[in-house]
Parts: sequence; structure tokens; C-alpha cells
Amino acid sequence: MKWNRRHFIGVLGGFVGMVCTGIGVRRALPGKAEFDDWRSLPGMSLGLELDVASPSSVAIDLVARHDGREHLVRTYRGAKHLDVEVPFVETQEESYELYAVVRDPVGRRLQSDVVEVLAQPFQFGL
Repeated sequence: MKWNRRHFIGVLGGFVGMVCTGIGVRRALPGKAEFDDWRSLPGMSLGLELDVASPSSVAIDLVARHDGREHLVRTYRGAKHLDVEVPFVETQEESYELYAVVRDPVGRRLQSDVVEVLAQPFQFGL
């Protein structure tokens, strides 16, 4: 099949239509999500501050990243300040990373900063 001007205009029009309607474009949720500390131990309470337009309408996914993979630990309802209990995740490494993903009903997302959780604190003398 030989491409002509009509084919190029059709593809370009489809692309412009996708961009204008928001299909295929991942938009970020404006605001901030910050944990109180950058390091923690399993079982401790860790505060999460949300600075978004309507914190009661968002959902917060707590995600653990370890051994080269990620998995969802827990989902919370949105609030201005949230106390999160740090979960124990069994891993082969000395620590794992924990972060929060804030989702609004429209589908926009916001990722928090990463917290290092010491998975095996007895090795560090704690």
C-alpha cells in the first residue's frame, strides 16, 4: 500500500483527536504527597500529608517495591493527614521501598516520595 496525503491527514487527525480528548495521555494530579520521614521500621506509624484540591475524594494506594517487583500493600480513603502503619514485607534484601500513589476519580495520579523500610533491623543493631 502506498501512502498518500489522505492517509497522512487521517493519521494526523486521529492523533490530534486523541490528544484533545485525553485518550492515551496520562495526566498528573496537581499537589503533593509527603511522608513524615524518609526511613522507617515495620510496625511503626508513619504520617502521610496530602496537599491536593479535594483530599476526601481521592484513594491512596500503598505500594512496596522489593526484589525487583512492586505489589499493592493496602488502599486507604483520602484525608488531609493519614497515619499509615508500615507493613512487614518479607524480602531477600536488607530493606525495601514504600511509597504512596494518590488517585482521583478522573484517573490522574500523584506519587509520593519513597520511604526506605529496614526489613531486617536486627542486622543493624536496632
